Amino acid sequence: MDILSGDLRVFYLAWLVAVTDNLIPDDIPEPLPGIAPLTGSLVAMVEFYNIDCDLVTVAASAADATSDRKLSHRVISQLTDQDKTDLLIRVMEGDIHVASELRQRARAQSKKGNHVHRTAGELRAQADSLRTKRRRAIAEQQKREAERRAQDAEKARATCLKALRLRGQKAWDMIEGEINRRNTQSYDQAVSLLRNMHQIAAEDGCLDTYQKRLDALRGAHSRKEKFIRMINELQSVLKRTITGLNISLDHGLVAKRISTRRSIDASPPCPDMFSLRPAEIG
Repeated sequence: MDILSGDLRVFYLAWLVAVTDNLIPDDIPEPLPGIAPLTGSLVAMVEFYNIDCDLVTVAASAADATSDRKLSHRVISQLTDQDKTDLLIRVMEGDIHVASELRQRARAQSKKGNHVHRTAGELRAQADSLRTKRRRAIAEQQKREAERRAQDAEKARATCLKALRLRGQKAWDMIEGEINRRNTQSYDQAVSLLRNMHQIAAEDGCLDTYQKRLDALRGAHSRKEKFIRMINELQSVLKRTITGLNISLDHGLVAKRISTRRSIDASPPCPDMFSLRPAEIG
């Protein structure tokens, strides 16, 4: 129906397909001064033929004189009362060519203007620029979302560590309880608690005592091969983490970071959290 009504922009889209496939030389001008606004059928054609959306956006960015509402208003206002009456009578009689004739008048007026037809090369360059800006905006948005997720994760981790600090020695009882359940899920939970305990020990300067408690735990459950294997994997990961910190940060910066974190968390100290119980000494 677009072609029958005098809308030739479908041929512009066909030309854009060739531009997308690099079949049109850079110096060839566009067939029409733009393509906006896109009708539903034109949008369907863009989607069906998978035409470069950035190229279509650029093509639609120029003022389309044949379909511009202001131009249509000007064309109608220039009609005499008799012409308007004749056209309305034809519409009432079901003449489907009235709209086509009015568009032809609009196109005739648009050709009188100084409309610059962009070349295929200019359209490609503008589409590339638009694509780059869009990708940059997407990357920046993804970066902001990643930073927000990292902040949320850090807050959740700080809350978890604070709750664990409040438990003191009972945190080790929780670990024992999970181990004694003797299933993969409970072992995972125990290892997760041990990882958090290691973080607290690192912040409190109690890594040596933490290691002694962990060794005692390992000895008490030495027959649980799966749990011991998971403990070994945890220690390997923690060792790499500590090594990385030693390489990238000096002790002064680590102490400053720990001090700052403590002031933010306002967590009460647990001096006995990593102290050995009588049964674990010796």
